[in-house]
Amino acid sequence: MQGRFARQHIHCEEVLMKNKMMMIGSLCLVLALGLVFAGCKDEFTMAEFDSTSSPKVTVTSGSGVGNEKAFLVTWDAVGDTSSYTVVFQPTGKKTIVTISSNTYNDRTYAADGTVTYPGVATRNVDKWNAYVTIDKDNYDIGTGKIGVMARSIRNDKNASIGWSETVTLK
Repeated sequence: MQGRFARQHIHCEEVLMKNKMMMIGSLCLVLALGLVFAGCKDEFTMAEFDSTSSPKVTVTSGSGVGNEKAFLVTWDAVGDTSSYTVVFQPTGKKTIVTISSNTYNDRTYAADGTVTYPGVATRNVDKWNAYVTIDKDNYDIGTGKIGVMARSIRNDKNASIGWSETVTLK
């Protein structure tokens, strides 16, 4: 009888020892993983894209016909830009509206909308312009800003907008 109990006692001690070893091993694994994640926490940062440079925008008021108010918008090219869009933001509003994607560096406009096509020898491809009209009746506010949005040719840069001084529609 005593041998049977001794064998059972030894077997129980072996099982308890295995359980203790599994528990200690699990705790070490949890501790090691915790240290790995805590150590890596500062290594991962969110990707923040730079913006393209904002164009410096100049706006000259033209006349327009009927409800439309005309503006000559000019700006210099900015680096790594693939396209420009002229936009409008009414004073005090969050919405930005596209007025024109028709931007040019192969022609020039006068404030009255008269277009001139300079010869290739005198053309400056870094001088951009657009002649835009804004329907005054589309906005309850009579003022706003005209901007030029520059889109980068690189995927890791956000578009940026260069703004004019406040313009009057009405």
